[in-house]
Amino acid sequence: MLVEKLRRIPDAARQFIVTPDETWQLFRLAPALLAELRHHGLPTRGTGESLRYDLTDLRNVAMRMGGSARAARRFWAAGMNRRSDEGSASYEIQYKVGCPSPGHSGDCRYAFLLPDQQILQREVSAGDPAPAPATRVVLRPDWPALPDDARELMDSLSDIEFMRLPASLREDTDFIRQVRLGDCLGTTRYLVAEGRRRGLPIRSRYGVMVVLPYSNRHNWAEISVDGRWVPIDPVMLRWMIEWGVVESPAWDAYRSPGAILVGITETKVPLATHNGDEIVLGLATRRIRESPEASGTTAATGPDGH
Repeated sequence: MLVEKLRRIPDAARQFIVTPDETWQLFRLAPALLAELRHHGLPTRGTGESLRYDLTDLRNVAMRMGGSARAARRFWAAGMNRRSDEGSASYEIQYKVGCPSPGHSGDCRYAFLLPDQQILQREVSAGDPAPAPATRVVLRPDWPALPDDARELMDSLSDIEFMRLPASLREDTDFIRQVRLGDCLGTTRYLVAEGRRRGLPIRSRYGVMVVLPYSNRHNWAEISVDGRWVPIDPVMLRWMIEWGVVESPAWDAYRSPGAILVGITETKVPLATHNGDEIVLGLATRRIRESPEASGTTAATGPDGH
């Protein structure tokens, strides 16, 4: 059960800061559901009006039981379940930001890192609308099969379950190895470290999971197959299979999720900044039916943008 897995995370890593009212405002989690989870041992602090939940615990609950998460899984499925013979799909991603401190002195200087690694810099007067640059990417559903040594590597993570972890534990590969839980950042580090130990050509990747209507930032690993970097994410894929996001038997943990991934860098970096500081970023995404060539734009064609 979910609560048993959450209890593998030490309370010392938790932050009990979310009120009962905020559980609905932020995650649309019903009081009856939370009461049942508390009955089964969901960690909390306080009672009555002073009752508080851990933010990461609630994210894990919402990811599995929340209505918004169910809607997101439908959009993931639309991108993941395209057949290889359907060809490439084009998307427009618009960077949506706002000034984090309205009323500050001086202008607003924005910088955006795009999937093709181009850096766009825009300066606007304080109080003016923030820029909203858009970029186009092309994603392909056809990825090569993985060799046996790559499959054996992925098997070594077969009992690790996708779970969001507190910030202090996300990159702790020893903790992930011990409790068999990890999120995209930690499991990527675990996978890459183990792959390198085995002598495999593998690297970490940070970029965008392209889904409608809003894309997400994501970490994954890539392994070289016949000179081509192929995205792999076995822990996330097993979660998607379990929850019916992707269709089985067409999908298994060995298949590449490259149909919805656009890589930008090897490690996590800010994709948008305001006066040099990282800011909140939304990635509004829409499908483009015409080809990039017809529209006269340049688009990334794979996880590396080429």
